[in-house]
Amino acid sequence: MDDARPPSRNQESTVREKHRYSIGTRQSALASVGDLSAIGLTLVLAIVIGVFAGKWLGSKFGNQELGLIIGFLLGTAAGFIQMYKSISRWNQRVEQQKELEQKSKINPD
Repeated sequence: MDDARPPSRNQESTVREKHRYSIGTRQSALASVGDLSAIGLTLVLAIVIGVFAGKWLGSKFGNQELGLIIGFLLGTAAGFIQMYKSISRWNQRVEQQKELEQKSKINPD
């Protein structure tokens, strides 16, 4: 009949620690990881597309090296602009999530 005892304080804190993060919080964390990993991929793809497009245009106009450099610079600029936009959107979502968490702590209805 020892199983009928109420849990000790150590056991209660262990249970609380295991369930400290809700499913929604875990899902939003995974979504954030996906968003942030997409930022790096976007930057790399923009540079690669810029390089190949610049190289192709350079070959059409007779100066492949200059086209390559211009394409690299334009691709890099496009990648960083897109990276800035993505990070801004991600920051807005994080701030909205924090506001919702604060509201739910204040008003648990």
